[in-house]
Amino acid sequence: MKRLAATLFFLPLALSATTFEEQPWFGDMCEFDWRAQYSYSFYAQVDRALVPLKNTSHDHLVATGLGVTLPDDWNWQVEVDFFTSPRTDFGWRSFAFSARRRLLDDVACDPISLTVGATVRAAPGRMLRDISVPFHSRGDFELHTSLGKEWSRGPYWQWRIWGLGAAGIGVRGLPWFRTDLYFEGNWCDRLQWRLFALGYFGTGRKEFVDIQDFHGWANRHHQSIDIGATFKLLFNTWGSLRFDYSYRVFAHVYPERINAFTATYTLPFSPF
Repeated sequence: MKRLAATLFFLPLALSATTFEEQPWFGDMCEFDWRAQYSYSFYAQVDRALVPLKNTSHDHLVATGLGVTLPDDWNWQVEVDFFTSPRTDFGWRSFAFSARRRLLDDVACDPISLTVGATVRAAPGRMLRDISVPFHSRGDFELHTSLGKEWSRGPYWQWRIWGLGAAGIGVRGLPWFRTDLYFEGNWCDRLQWRLFALGYFGTGRKEFVDIQDFHGWANRHHQSIDIGATFKLLFNTWGSLRFDYSYRVFAHVYPERINAFTATYTLPFSPF
């Protein structure tokens, strides 16, 4: 249980393409983790918009999910989230399923930890009409891999560095790519922190955003880079509480200068 509480999901931030756990370390076999998350973000500009936003966009996202490692080298996750913005009434934003396979584990004496996996996500058409929703289509599919290395002192890991690479495509439009990088620290499984950078790059041909007639990012040549920091409190068997902040430092054909704040509670449990 302690191992799971120490390694539970460090996630990409609010309103990103996914809130799944993606680090290359899994929890204990047969133990579940339930999470509840609230995210708030705001921005006032969209790069290459045909007509600028009239007012600042204040966006809210609520998500919940469940994950389990079973058997030892497989991890399974499901998630549902709900969203509202000045352009969209509160409602269901997406449902997703993710499966990952661990190929290498540096905790078990391999030189690095390495995972590969896939994610499928479904979203209603009305959500795709909002420029704050990052999906490409009603059905998105993504392949991803994560690799990392951790350094321990005594019974606890002390430092970690890991990265993610992903490629995806929707039921319409052109592919996208994601690249993330994380540097994490841990103090006795009581306090954890991290610094990160998140990249999201579409390969569409359109170099503009029509906010009034928008139907997803499938055909846009969107690009973005966010940087941020995390602070996390761990409560042994009672799970963890995590706070994230990120800022968009680069955007092309995409919402820019986004400030995002996220609070996540995670509870590990086992029915066995």
